[in-house]
Amino acid sequence: MVVDIAHGLRPKWDTDKVQITARSWDGLMTEKSVPLAMLKCRVGDTVKATEQGLALTLDDRACV
Repeated sequence: MVVDIAHGLRPKWDTDKVQITARSWDGLMTEKSVPLAMLKCRVGDTVKATEQGLALTLDDRACV
């Protein structure tokens, strides 16, 4: 589930990107940078991700 959408890690240089933060149902968290023009999700949306051990990876198509 998407828990936060914020300015990218380098807002001075990447003004067109946002940082998506997602959390799995068991508490694992991950982040992904997405161009603002391609953003297609909101906080609270459920997105596809893969959990392997303690790593959570968002699907390439998540939020775009």
